[in-house]
Amino acid sequence: QIDMTDILVEKLLDGTIDAVMAPLPDMPNDCFESIPMFEQELFLVVYNEHPLAENRYVTADDLKGEKFIMINKKTDLYMQTESFFKNNNIIPEITFKVDECNSMAAFVGAKLSIAIIPKIPSLDNYKVTAIPFKGKILKRTIHLVWDSRKTRTPALNSFLNYYKNIAKLDNSRLRG
Repeated sequence: QIDMTDILVEKLLDGTIDAVMAPLPDMPNDCFESIPMFEQELFLVVYNEHPLAENRYVTADDLKGEKFIMINKKTDLYMQTESFFKNNNIIPEITFKVDECNSMAAFVGAKLSIAIIPKIPSLDNYKVTAIPFKGKILKRTIHLVWDSRKTRTPALNSFLNYYKNIAKLDNSRLRG
């Protein structure tokens, strides 16, 4: 099983790439610097014929007794999902564990279980429905991450300066 974030982090650490846009990797923080880029909403993803597929929204109560496909334990998506289950007193029956969201969507499309994942563009390739959660939105943060032990390239510095200026503009608009 291949975890793309792990592959990207390896390339980041060996200097093949300058930065990674991903959830924060599960590694010692002293290796990395990061800035949050955006939040990604999480959805309940069910196969199109599932009884919940017609729902406009789902609640935690809707998930009790369901079988789930989970992402591996090293990811922030696993931690977010696990936290959601614990906070809502749900003990999920896990049928499969996979390494990335496309695999989760493929298993859901094959009617093997349901999953909680972001609404990734490739969901359209599977026979699945993404349903938002009612009330408190589930989400995860995607960061730009770089190796703090290496000198930043001019391209990365240029992007970071650009992004900081955009962030300042957005913040001033929110206040004004």
